[in-house]
Amino acid sequence: MTKYCPQGDGAFDDWVASCPECGSTLTDTVPDDEFMRQPYDDAPPVLFQTVPNEIEASMLSDILRDANIPVMVRAGGPGLGAWASAATFEHAIYVRNSDLERAREVISEIEIIEEFDDFEEDDPDS
Repeated sequence: MTKYCPQGDGAFDDWVASCPECGSTLTDTVPDDEFMRQPYDDAPPVLFQTVPNEIEASMLSDILRDANIPVMVRAGGPGLGAWASAATFEHAIYVRNSDLERAREVISEIEIIEEFDDFEEDDPDS
């Protein structure tokens, strides 16, 4: 049976007791969350991006939520019996299909800013 984060951070296998994103105790009921409440517009949620760990997933999902894009995050990993925390596993970030292009635009703006910051640091005249 699938368990859900009451804060809307995703669905998890039944062996997971608490949400790797926010630490909330998982429940058997689908949360009353904006992402879950909204009907599929033209398709189920789609994979937006996979990131290497929980910290990057949290940062990226916060950026998208600040842009009013509903997000669902799901931790990856080897499953039951794993020796490490879910925080060190890859995390998949999902958005609604209708928000996919806007999510890409939001993230591309951030990547441009990071590239500009790197350029300034490498500039020998500064």
